[in-house]
Amino acid sequence: MTSPRTRRVRNAAYATLLTLTLLVLAVADGDRSREPLERPNALEVAWSFRTPGRALDTADTPAALNDSMLAIPLGETVSIVDARDGHRLSTPRGAGGALEPAGFSGGVLFGMARPDAEGSLNAYDPATGKRLWRKTASRSRQQKAGNGWTGGAPLLPDPGPVVETVGGRLAGLEPRTGEVRWSERIPAVASCGEVAPAGPGLPSYPPYRIGATARYVVLLGECPGHVAQLQVRDAQDGSVVWQKRLAKWREYIRIDTSRNAIVTSWDDDFRVFTEAGKEYARGKRGRKPAPSPEDLSGGVAVGDANVAGAYVGDLRWSVGDARLQGPGASALTDREGRRSPSVPWPVAGTFVGRSGDLLIVRSEERYGTRYTALRPRHRTVEADRPAALGGTERTDWPDACRLLRAGLLQKLGTDYVELPVRSSRTVMGVELPHPSVCRFATESGSDDDIFSVTVRWVAPDDEAARTYATSGIPWGCDPPLGGCVTAQIVTPRPGVHLYTYRTGLKQSPVAHATVVAGRHVFGVSAGNDGARARWLVGRVATHLSDLYGGGRVMAAPAVR
Repeated sequence: MTSPRTRRVRNAAYATLLTLTLLVLAVADGDRSREPLERPNALEVAWSFRTPGRALDTADTPAALNDSMLAIPLGETVSIVDARDGHRLSTPRGAGGALEPAGFSGGVLFGMARPDAEGSLNAYDPATGKRLWRKTASRSRQQKAGNGWTGGAPLLPDPGPVVETVGGRLAGLEPRTGEVRWSERIPAVASCGEVAPAGPGLPSYPPYRIGATARYVVLLGECPGHVAQLQVRDAQDGSVVWQKRLAKWREYIRIDTSRNAIVTSWDDDFRVFTEAGKEYARGKRGRKPAPSPEDLSGGVAVGDANVAGAYVGDLRWSVGDARLQGPGASALTDREGRRSPSVPWPVAGTFVGRSGDLLIVRSEERYGTRYTALRPRHRTVEADRPAALGGTERTDWPDACRLLRAGLLQKLGTDYVELPVRSSRTVMGVELPHPSVCRFATESGSDDDIFSVTVRWVAPDDEAARTYATSGIPWGCDPPLGGCVTAQIVTPRPGVHLYTYRTGLKQSPVAHATVVAGRHVFGVSAGNDGARARWLVGRVATHLSDLYGGGRVMAAPAVR
């Protein structure tokens, strides 16, 4: 498995990128010959692929992808999927331990096998799943020279993998054989020497950061108090292509790379370079957030989840909280730099990455994990059918306080008071005619009687509602991962799912329900998980299914 240190670094970097402003780098070396696509403002399902078991949590072992393939981790195996149509290509297997896909380079899949503390780097033919070669980490990490692999994750530019070797060197490997085709000492961008080892027997960490673009290896010297130096080397032969002296830095420095862009950030400044070395932008991070190196693929840049409604890992909907009731969403930007408002995903899930112009989302299901490819497209947008609501009308969203008939409330309790949540009238930035969340409480004020009803989403059709709802239910929560703890999910009838969801620092159990009724997805939640609360949630969920299921028109009762 990935080390805690690696996970912390990766998660920190990912969290940082999520908060950065997305900037499309239609820059320099990009192909300008193609005509710009019509401005995209919607996402549609291109294909979906279901794994036979639950994949490991994406925060721990993410899938790897490029413009044509997706590698999905499944413990000791990896499923390689053709990203163009969603068909499985092969299933490589590790050597008796977990196999973590590192990515693709030179038409080869590279994976890190962790059968023991040493680990190994493995190369596979994506078409057949056959292992081409294996390289184990060198035990002589303190030697002054040599080509022994240090055990770190490889850099994966297109020409072939580049690894760090003992003695402070970089080595370019032949993708299909693993032979060293060039080896160069780490350049003098790190003039302040190596940082002391973190502990006995552990290697020292040189003061530079490293990344890769499509063709090059990028090194950024990070010696505090010195001028930061950026050096770019050709991944084919290791030669220096270009280099820049940036500025002195004091407290903070980082580098982010994509296929055709390099973003350097230090203290309060940032600079953006094309792969060829042309400066594209610079500025102050405080005034204009440093951009992430989003590159154009297929003419459209698709950003990752940038609204609270998306879930990551074990975070799911919080019923009753209007800010978290919607799906994930992405902003789409074309070659002309025109950016759409955030448009919702047709499924709930975790952002995996982009393959070409496709956005890949991972969703847990009852019996497995589904990877869904979403394709940007253009759709005529009307004022009453905003793109942010997936093209549904504002009036399709019912009043959450009018979903329950008066007769039911009388059966539940004679003194229920409706408490609409005002903030829930705004969903995905769109103003609705009614609140989408309503809390119900008795005048007696007992916590056991409190429950809430949420209109989570209104889909364009029944099938889309079912897909969206089932992909948002926390099927795969696992206590060892530090996430939510879910009781067994019970489905008393199609479209009604009852479960207990533990949230907050105290991990207090709360009775929940997800209801799919026609095009509508409802949520029901109580204040605790007592017998009375579970009964309330089940009764209300069944009522919603009876009253609005089967494709019936969502009409609010005229008399209460």
